[in-house]
Amino acid sequence: MGLAHVSALELVPSKTTYKLGENVVISFSDEPGNNLDGAGIYKERQTPGDDFSIQFEYLGGKISGELVFDPFDPLSVGKYEAHLFENDGYEILASTSFVGDKASIEDITNQFVKLSTPETTEPNSENVSKYREVQSLQNELSKSIYKSFSMHRNLIA
Repeated sequence: MGLAHVSALELVPSKTTYKLGENVVISFSDEPGNNLDGAGIYKERQTPGDDFSIQFEYLGGKISGELVFDPFDPLSVGKYEAHLFENDGYEILASTSFVGDKASIEDITNQFVKLSTPETTEPNSENVSKYREVQSLQNELSKSIYKSFSMHRNLIA
């Protein structure tokens, strides 16, 4: 008499909290391997089939691997669930959850701008005084133009 293999289907996020703009990475294992099996991300307490997924990926017959969901705007602060579905249906084979969190300005800019320590600098005090002088001139100019705009508005009104 042989031993039956019992699979332990798993769906696991790479971390519990994702910030806006980050890829959501979810690994799966011991999946049945149907071509139309897939995984979807939903806001917590949404019902697959009744509610649309935020993102959805087919597994393409793979029985294990990693799904990388692109950064997406709808992932905002809040709780989310990822579900693994069988054969293009809504039968949930496995589920997991994660949190969407705010991103700091540094998190966002660091995705686009990379600065190394030698590239950063302190402002030159001479340039700072010139900048303040130019800024003061701009403020005076703005105030003088404002009066002209007010008079013009009154004439055309």
